[in-house]
Amino acid sequence: MKKSVFEPRQQNTVKLKDAAKAHFEQSQMDPQQLQRLSAYLKPETQATDQAPNWKSSLKWLGMLASALLLVMAWVFMPQSPNFSEMIATEVAMNHLNMKPLEVKTNQVASLRQYFTELDFSITKTSRKIFDDKTMLGGRYCSIQGVTAAQIRYEMADSVQSATLYEVGYNPDVHGEQPDIDVGESPKRLTINGVDVEIWVEKGLLMAQAKSAI
Repeated sequence: MKKSVFEPRQQNTVKLKDAAKAHFEQSQMDPQQLQRLSAYLKPETQATDQAPNWKSSLKWLGMLASALLLVMAWVFMPQSPNFSEMIATEVAMNHLNMKPLEVKTNQVASLRQYFTELDFSITKTSRKIFDDKTMLGGRYCSIQGVTAAQIRYEMADSVQSATLYEVGYNPDVHGEQPDIDVGESPKRLTINGVDVEIWVEKGLLMAQAKSAI
């Protein structure tokens, strides 16, 4: 029987398929190689996944730092001084620790002649609070470091005394105080058992001190 001319070609085709299959199988990674490759790629994947978390954490840290700075700025910010309380305290201390009069008189004109070192003229207040009191005289003093006049009055009972303080008014030194010339009421405080009233009149800062009833 005569052999077919195609038989050798079929054998070669089978051998080629077997060789290709063997090469593909040899090219595949074994389990250990796959595990090493997975371990190599895993950190990069985690870093990519965690990047947004780091950004979020940095954002919150920045906000927290800003809040802390605001709180610290508020705590350590210099507070505005209470000028009225400072003046009232100084006036009350002068009233409680009265020093001898430098000039004795019951006339405003005589006071003006004595207080020559002031940069203002002694003025009688328009308030009626001293109408029932007798002027005894005066002496130099200071209000917030500014030279002032202290005028002493005797109360109607002849036992207690009241003091009136006058000084050139400077809002930068004495703060904003009520001006009775425009209808504002005097500011009233009680310091160490002394009633103090503070007001501005005719461009002067005035304060009255007397023992609290």
